[in-house]
Amino acid sequence: MPAGTKAFERPRPAPDAGLERVGNYETERFYTHRLSLLNRLIARTTKQMLVDPFGLSQMEWRILVQLEHRSPSKIADIHDRSLMQKPQISSALPRLIRNGHVARKDDPADARAPYFAITEEGLKLYRAVVRVSRKRQQSLEALLSERERKVLEAAIDRLIASFVHEEFDPADGAFQVAANSSRDTRLIKGRNK
Repeated sequence: MPAGTKAFERPRPAPDAGLERVGNYETERFYTHRLSLLNRLIARTTKQMLVDPFGLSQMEWRILVQLEHRSPSKIADIHDRSLMQKPQISSALPRLIRNGHVARKDDPADARAPYFAITEEGLKLYRAVVRVSRKRQQSLEALLSERERKVLEAAIDRLIASFVHEEFDPADGAFQVAANSSRDTRLIKGRNK
């Protein structure tokens, strides 16, 4: 700034004390809010179910589920089937390998993308966790009538399909159904149960 020139300073507004109000909390009824809340509650109980008795993180469990479904798989395959973030998958795999639950095998055609497969020990652990998971599933199912379960399952499948096929349009700030999606059948047919 040249000498003798004063910088233009905007007057600073007084600090906002914040509002004292009670809103209508309309978003509490939004499906996205309610499903997110349910997801967090389920994740909390899943963490308790996995950590103490089995020493597994949720991410490690989800990887074992994917590898039990299809082994060997590359990180990209696991991501495509589950939508788990690739860096999170990469971070969880070394502990699974160290503990003997997963084996790594290099791909001679692509050294950057090795294969991973569940081991016999990993399969034993998977089956032990599934026994506990099955009991939890049964307790959740007991909360609903058979008709409610069927309606819920159909609604969840429909919502998953709609998200797989949608894209955000920044021009109008809305979501639109995508013309083509290569992941639709893999996510819906290959989802974790």
